[in-house]
Formats: sequence, structure tokens, C-alpha cells
Amino acid sequence: MQMGKKYISHQLIWLLVIITTYATGGSCDSCNHKRSSTPKHTSKTTPTTPTPIDNADSESSTSSGYASDSSGTPSSGSSAFSNFSSGSASSSPSSYPAPPTDFAGLPNIGNTCYMNAVLQIIAALCEDKVQGHDGLKNLVNKINHSRQPLTSKEMKQFVQSLPEEAKKMAQSGRQEDPFEFISKLTEATKFLDPIQCTESFFWTMLFSLGVRTRFYKYDNKPDFHCEANGSVLTINIKKEKLSELTNLVQDYQWEFVNKGSGLGNINVNQIPPFEGTLPSCVDVYKDSLMNNENSYVTYKVFHKLPNRICIRLDRFSKGTKINDHVTKALNITIQPDPNDQTTTSFDLHGFIVHYGDTPAGGHYIAYVKRNEKWYEANDSSITQISESTAIDKSKQAYLFFYKKK
Repeated sequence: MQMGKKYISHQLIWLLVIITTYATGGSCDSCNHKRSSTPKHTSKTTPTTPTPIDNADSESSTSSGYASDSSGTPSSGSSAFSNFSSGSASSSPSSYPAPPTDFAGLPNIGNTCYMNAVLQIIAALCEDKVQGHDGLKNLVNKINHSRQPLTSKEMKQFVQSLPEEAKKMAQSGRQEDPFEFISKLTEATKFLDPIQCTESFFWTMLFSLGVRTRFYKYDNKPDFHCEANGSVLTINIKKEKLSELTNLVQDYQWEFVNKGSGLGNINVNQIPPFEGTLPSCVDVYKDSLMNNENSYVTYKVFHKLPNRICIRLDRFSKGTKINDHVTKALNITIQPDPNDQTTTSFDLHGFIVHYGDTPAGGHYIAYVKRNEKWYEANDSSITQISESTAIDKSKQAYLFFYKKK
């Protein structure tokens, strides 16, 4: 009889060991880390377990709440590089809801950090531009008025509302380009206004005795296709050419200076002589223009700059990435017509940084300005940062989003 009790006692002990092992095993390291890092309740009253949140982006949701950061490096709360290699998702829910934030983070549902970054920019800058698209309108409303990260279920429902090509990108499970996603998204809603461009023609006409030369100027009709995507200025950069962003935009305009012959359908007899100061691009070709009355110079002019513009620095060339810094991006000044001294000023309100070496991998993070405060939006993680940190991060930005002053 006593032997039987001992046998049963041993069996119960082994059963308890098996149950304990099963309960603590089978989850990812990040989930165990979250469990071990959860503060213990010291109150004698048994706490009510809050409803779990479905944070889909692995360790980036470990501390997805609000954390103030004044340094130039990603804060420990934001885990900026936690999804560095792929931005892949994890389905493990956290045990407790994250601390409330000023707006909602977005879970990574499978290499969708690029999409999350773009959506955070839209929510912060372009809420008024997406009212005609129910899916975007509802998601932006949730981002701007929620204080907890959205769930994977909510993100997957939103993806179903996307234009077909954008939906394919979001469901592919591959790392994609935010600029390409913007291009596909604009099929449904024009949340960025077009940048209207035109070409200015300059040429000379000789008087019959050849005593004087007079310059003439003609502006073509505005062309909405100054870019493949008419709402984004794409600047092709070279490693040794990176500098202040204002200068890069000016250099972008000069890239379109061309010299040719034949003025097409322009009726030169109806064009009055040009009395202004010649831009440098015309002065360069002045001598050659004097040799042929039909020679001309053209250069790109921003006919109309919208209230919000996007500038894209093409940092990828032949599979390699240019990581050099661009400076003074917080405020830029654009001179729409180099022949006119009128300028337009813009303030930076958001940008996207790619962390990694190739466009096929790495991780995208958005930085947005809301109510004069800067935030890092890293998937589900929302972290307030200082302006000095935002300036430092912008030096390696890939996409810049500006508002006219």
C-alpha cells in the first residue's frame, strides 16, 4: 500500500514537471523576453489581465509606447533595427497593452515596413487628400485618433481596399520600395499634388547689319509630366555631389539645360525681346547662339509649386547604396525660375529613411512632425524624438515631404 502511494507520488511529480516545461516552452525568444520583462504586481489584490494586443512586428513591439529620446541614436524603446534584416512579422501577441501614444503605430504583417512608413506620412500630412478613398480615410482616422497600435487584422482588412497593384505589393511578403508603393497608391487617390513644369527657350536674333544681338524668351505650355510620377521630384545623386538639399534641387533644374537648333512651331515674330537678366545657363552658350539665329537654349522651370511636395533622392545605383549625408533638409528654398529672383520656402514635415545596404532588404522607418513635435514611427513603435535627432536622421533620408511656409 505504501509502495503504491510512493509510485503515485512520483507520477504526479513527473506530470507537474512536464506541464511546467510545456507552459514555458514553444514560444519565440522575444515573447519570453517580454514575459520576463513584465513588471510583477506587488499589490495583494489579484490584477485583472488586460486584453492582449495583436502586435505583429516582433521585437519592435517590445516597447511600442511613447518614449522621449533626445539622443541621435534610435531609442531603446523604438528598437529601430529590430526588423533590420527583413521587417518580417511575428504572430505572437504581447501580454499587456503598450503605453498610450499620441497616435497609432502600424503592425508589420510581412515585410510591410515600407507601406507602414508611407501610411504614417499620409496620416500626418495628407489627411484632407484621402477623403475620397474609404479604405485610406478609415485607416488614417484610426492612426490619428487611436492611442494603441492597430492590429494585424485591421491592417489586412485595409490591404483589401487598396488598388490592385498596391494590394499585390502588400500581399507579396517581399520588401518593396516606398516610392513604388506611392506610385501604385496614387492610382486611387492623388494625395500629392502635381508639380507643374515648363521649358523656357532662349535664343538670339541678329539685326540685318549684325550690329546688335537681342535675346528672346519663350515659355512652353505647362507640362504635368516633368517626372515619371508628376508629384515627386527625383534627384539622381552621385556620391561626391551630395550637399545641401536646396543646392541639389537647383542642380536638378540645371540638368535639363539643353542646346539645340530649330525652334519648331514657335512664331519668333510674335515674341518680344527679352529685357531681363540672362540666367547663367544661357550666358554659357551666348557665343554659339550668336552664330546661328535659330540656335536656342532651354531649361526646366517650375511653373507651379503645390503646397506639399515630395523629393526623392535616388540613393541606389547599380545595386549599391549611397549612404552619404545630405545637409540642411529641415528648411529648403526653391527658385522656380532661375531667371526670376522669386523664391518659395518649404518646411520639412516628414521623411523616410532606409536602414540597410540594398533596396531588396533592410528596414524603412518614417519620421513625422505633428503639432511641432517630431516622432519616429517604426512599425508599431511610436517614439517622440528631439528636433536635433530628427535633423540628424534626415541626413540619410530617401524621401522628403515638405509643406509650403
